[in-house]
Amino acid sequence: TSTGDKEKSRENWVKLAREMVRISNEEGVSENAARITIYYTDEGGAFNPIRAEIEVFEMKPVKTLEVKLE
Repeated sequence: TSTGDKEKSRENWVKLAREMVRISNEEGVSENAARITIYYTDEGGAFNPIRAEIEVFEMKPVKTLEVKLE
């Protein structure tokens, strides 16, 4: 890969990350656990994102256990 490909890949990662953060903030889910799937092509050695899916999870406590050393 050339320096240009690396720079283009970096720019594309920054754009994608910024958009994922914006959308998760807009939806109010930025503090939730999530699984991210990224669909992309590798054209000429450069990362080119097509789309990303953010699967958001709601974590609920099941039980609280207290442990004491006596």
